[in-house]
Amino acid sequence: MCGYCTESAALSELLEEMKGEFLGAHDPILYPVRLQEASDWRTELGAWESLHHSRGALVALCRQWSECIAGMSPAPLAEALDTDAFAELQCWLVPLGYSLEWREAQSIEGRPQNPLPIDLARTKLDAYINGWIQPQVCAAAWDHKKLAECFLGLSIALDVVVQCAKDDARLALLATSHPNQTPMFDALDLWLQRRALHACVAHSGVGFIRTHLDKLRSEAILSVVMSDLLTPDDLLEVLDPLQGRSRDWRLDDLLDAVETRTNLPTGEADMIERCAICNCILHRTAGTYARPTDEGRSHATKHHYVAERFFGRSSNRPGTATDGVFSACPWGHERETAVFCYECHEELLHNPVLLPKDVATFARLVEQHGLSEELKTTDRSKLAGRIQLFHQALSIGLAALLQESKPHDGS
Repeated sequence: MCGYCTESAALSELLEEMKGEFLGAHDPILYPVRLQEASDWRTELGAWESLHHSRGALVALCRQWSECIAGMSPAPLAEALDTDAFAELQCWLVPLGYSLEWREAQSIEGRPQNPLPIDLARTKLDAYINGWIQPQVCAAAWDHKKLAECFLGLSIALDVVVQCAKDDARLALLATSHPNQTPMFDALDLWLQRRALHACVAHSGVGFIRTHLDKLRSEAILSVVMSDLLTPDDLLEVLDPLQGRSRDWRLDDLLDAVETRTNLPTGEADMIERCAICNCILHRTAGTYARPTDEGRSHATKHHYVAERFFGRSSNRPGTATDGVFSACPWGHERETAVFCYECHEELLHNPVLLPKDVATFARLVEQHGLSEELKTTDRSKLAGRIQLFHQALSIGLAALLQESKPHDGS
């Protein structure tokens, strides 16, 4: 697992929350990225157990500085961070050794220089670009330790350039260029990239995404889509070029976010959305999913025809790979989804009723097809066979039941 994985998983988790569909527990390893993305980072931090505050201390300090550079007067960081995490952060800052003209960046409660040091900020970003994004020679390349030590100053430098020179070419370069090394779990370098893209879109509008689409990561665009930077019309404007990309779970999340923000099924803006099973009219009202109300029961939710886990992927933890059951979909429907209401998805599809007689009958079928197992091994071919047999039994049963009911419904 790496920073790309934690970023993707955290953004997917935040997307599920935005849709009102996240029902699981938060993984602490995702906390730094969640704090980076939170519109109200103090509320996000306040929801954590205090023992996890140290995970987000540097991000919190960077967010505090961002507010100061934007002209705000935020509350002291000590009021947001746990006492131990605050003390640990203070100790970490002491040996950083920033240059004298940039020494204020080492202060927890520091205030920006007036005027903002734009030339110095540009120099800092150039060093980052030359050392981490596009190292020209091995001697100039940064390692992860160097990135961690420099990051607070880099974060402040980015804020200064965004504030003073919104059309600076460095911002576009940072938004469209990727780290030269694999990001660490906290994905700080990917955060800088997402922030640079936010700044470019805020300054140039949705046209920046259209112009640079081939160079932008889906996760960075997803971060913009989940913010309030783009209007529904802006989102629909980028929908067509996005749908032209090669499909993967990252793009699925991105298209899902566009759909949620526009409150319309992607590509079908003038169509009433209905459940694929019960045909009820669906909606996507935020904060109502799974509630014991009419809205909660009829909230739209996406379901894979063939479970992602069968291919070694996780819908809840994108980027986490496991041993799959199938290398290719036996039915030719890998990654395909349909939209259901909460009841048909969570209550019906996820909880099939198998009574004792049903289990015994299926066990006999498994034995007859040579799919029983005495001891488990690394070979999962018999499990694959049982999955296919179960689908066959369900499919034949549904067809027989439909045929049996025809005289009664006049069809």
